[in-house]
Amino acid sequence: MQGALPIVLMTLVPAAAAALGALLGMAWRPGAITRSSVQHFTAGVVLAAVGVELLPELSAASPLSMSIGFLLGGGAMLAIRALAGEGEEHGDGEAHAEGEAVSKGSLALIATVGVDLFIDGMLSAVTLAAAPESGFVVVAALSLEVFFLGLATVVTLGRSVETLLKSFGLFVLIPVGGLIGALAFAAAPANLQAGVLAFATAALLYLVAEELLAEAHEDAPDTPISAGAFFLGFLAVLLLKAVGG
Repeated sequence: MQGALPIVLMTLVPAAAAALGALLGMAWRPGAITRSSVQHFTAGVVLAAVGVELLPELSAASPLSMSIGFLLGGGAMLAIRALAGEGEEHGDGEAHAEGEAVSKGSLALIATVGVDLFIDGMLSAVTLAAAPESGFVVVAALSLEVFFLGLATVVTLGRSVETLLKSFGLFVLIPVGGLIGALAFAAAPANLQAGVLAFATAALLYLVAEELLAEAHEDAPDTPISAGAFFLGFLAVLLLKAVGG
């Protein structure tokens, strides 16, 4: 297990990627096919990292600790999605009626993005602490995800300096989540660390199935290019594992 400081410093990579995406969003809006292809590729990378690196780490874990951590991870993601969905639905439904509701919708979006970024930072830190090799892969994949999340946030909220500054404030939540994730893993007794890793595994699986792929299919119909990007992402991790030994 690494110290908390190097792990938190690594979470600055996705934070920087999100900031670059926000800056790019001031001038460019990617097409639906581009977004879908990137989401498919990222989903393939994350799923491969879970299967190749994290599941073997859990194979020798205590069944009780692993089960509790996995169920808590899945339950937490479902609860967050339910709360975020209610906020988005409320904001969207009222936004057509009056300006105050538009503000509520913007606040719902900001809250949702903030929670997403915090969770991404925490997941990066936990995987880095438990399995550094897979952690690097997860950090790379999540960096790609938050790059486009930062871009989409600026485009959705409006291209302005004020929006850019709000976005930069949100990106701080990535290393904050990283710090909490690293400290939580370090503070957990050895027999409970597997539970923390199982929590992260469930959250990453949720990220693949219910966020990346779901949003990819909403953005655009599947094409050979976007669908193939998923397998390319998965293959990239397998090749890295094979070359790295």
